[in-house]
Amino acid sequence: MHLTFKTAKIAFATAILLACAPALAKTNAHAHPSKTQAQKPKPKSKSTQKFIKAGKKAKPTVAKKVQHKKLPPTYKSTERVHLSAKDMACLTRNVYYESRGEPYAGRLAIAQVTGTRVEARQWGRSICNVVYAPIQFSWTSDPSKRYKSPRNAEWLSSERIVQDYAQGIRVKGLENATHFHAVSLGRPSWTRRLKPVMTVGNHVFYDD
Repeated sequence: MHLTFKTAKIAFATAILLACAPALAKTNAHAHPSKTQAQKPKPKSKSTQKFIKAGKKAKPTVAKKVQHKKLPPTYKSTERVHLSAKDMACLTRNVYYESRGEPYAGRLAIAQVTGTRVEARQWGRSICNVVYAPIQFSWTSDPSKRYKSPRNAEWLSSERIVQDYAQGIRVKGLENATHFHAVSLGRPSWTRRLKPVMTVGNHVFYDD
């Protein structure tokens, strides 16, 4: 009878353990997730998906061609300018160093402004006086350029432009222009008293 009661107690305890086993297993599973669950990647956010999508469709940027403003016309006036060989060389240097690479009208404009300065008698009474007047044309402050005459294609082109100027070819609208500066300089303080006329190539021109 004693053995039977003990056996019954063991059987009862075993039954309780078996009944609780599923709950313990479920709790244990929640406390220690499997490696597969822990390593499952998170879904990408909408912003990330949009970024990836946009990146796939992105096309390489193509640089736009720079378009120059319409150049002013040139015309032949009745004015003729006699230039000595010395003045011809001085004016050619000014056109060459101030406007290499510029369009024809832009280079002729440099010769025209130089000649107008001679007429004004404020910077000198000859082309060479005007060209080499202190602090007027930046290239003249460079000793390696002051009296150099490089015999290249640009120089020969500058000589032809000076000859055109001497024969009366002018840039329309710049008849009274006496100053200019590179576009890249913005609006220098010394131009405040001057009247801007037009931009030709890479230079802005002013009337005094």
